[in-house]
Amino acid sequence: MSKLVGLNLIDPIDGSVLPDSVIEIDHGIVRSLESGFGESGPFAGMFAIPGLIDGHVHLTLDGGSSVRTTFQEASDDDLVRLALGNARTAAKAGVTLVRDCGWPRHLSRVLLEALRSDPLLPDVLSSGAPMTRLGGHCHFFGGEVADPSDALRLVDELADSGSDWLKVMVTGGGLTPGTRPQDVELSPEILGVVINRARTIGLGVAAHCHSLEGLRYCIDLGVDTVEHVTMLDEYGKPALDVALIERAANSGVAFGPTVWAAYKTAEWIRKSGPINPNDIHALERLDSRRSNVAAFHDVGVAMVAGTDAGATGTAFDSLAFELRCYVDAGLTPLEAIQTATTSAANSLRLPERGRVAPGKVSDIVVLRDNPLEDISRIANPVAVFRRGQEVRLD
Repeated sequence: MSKLVGLNLIDPIDGSVLPDSVIEIDHGIVRSLESGFGESGPFAGMFAIPGLIDGHVHLTLDGGSSVRTTFQEASDDDLVRLALGNARTAAKAGVTLVRDCGWPRHLSRVLLEALRSDPLLPDVLSSGAPMTRLGGHCHFFGGEVADPSDALRLVDELADSGSDWLKVMVTGGGLTPGTRPQDVELSPEILGVVINRARTIGLGVAAHCHSLEGLRYCIDLGVDTVEHVTMLDEYGKPALDVALIERAANSGVAFGPTVWAAYKTAEWIRKSGPINPNDIHALERLDSRRSNVAAFHDVGVAMVAGTDAGATGTAFDSLAFELRCYVDAGLTPLEAIQTATTSAANSLRLPERGRVAPGKVSDIVVLRDNPLEDISRIANPVAVFRRGQEVRLD
């Protein structure tokens, strides 16, 4: 049994603060919470929030200027080392759980074993290799399928190799030449059968989707989360559709806006030129992400914070910047924190996460000052605890 004492503990459910708290931890689980005992400790008077959830990362990408090339040129050992280093960076930034939304098919078991061997690294939800058409977006991860039979075999293989989620590339993307973000690339027939199989065997389904047409399929077929949600028309230009967002909210699907990665990618394109020649409206697409968040918030669709870390220019300590983008778009600091705690835990089916409360996992981030007053304070943790063990920040 261990204790953390003297913290002002923030509950992201409602923003209430338990002052001068005593958090008792046993075998990585919060056993009790009390307040008002006046005990002193190294963090007395500071603030605590639950460990943060980053709902969209790519642990085997390096976040540099040529992520596709560096990935394809790396050895398997290089990719495992990179994944471990990226996970350490995330942990030091207060991220205690990540959902990886695409890594190499043949390394799934090896990566999971390596990442789960260190108790101070974030817990990992794996999607394995994302499912895509032949030559489709992120085909280099190895998840290409030609027909429904291919697709079902991949779902079963992913489950057997330890995946918790299935990632489907519903549309093309900016990273992959030969694709266009506005084009639907997996047929409704394939999507329907793989979503049904995923439901049967207990996998969540995350959909990469940039187009209005693709988003309609995602809602109608019942995916759990939609990533990026740029809502492009047939010409590849942003075309915000509030009625479609309302349908998504009513269906229970959650959105992962990945705003910071869009900002960093746009910054790179403005400096160095296009990444995908077919993505002719790339800057408009990327710049629309932040304004889309305002619409998502106004309608009330659930949001899961995700950085797309590993993508162009996007580091694994970027979650604080993602949350700041949400506040810039109109969310309160509390609402932004919820996207990386309570809302994320609910949408990613993690009932043991999202709060520091009896029976929950004891992942805790200590901050010097109150993040409810200034969201940027999340960027500099004083301490991070993974299941009650302190992560070294040096």
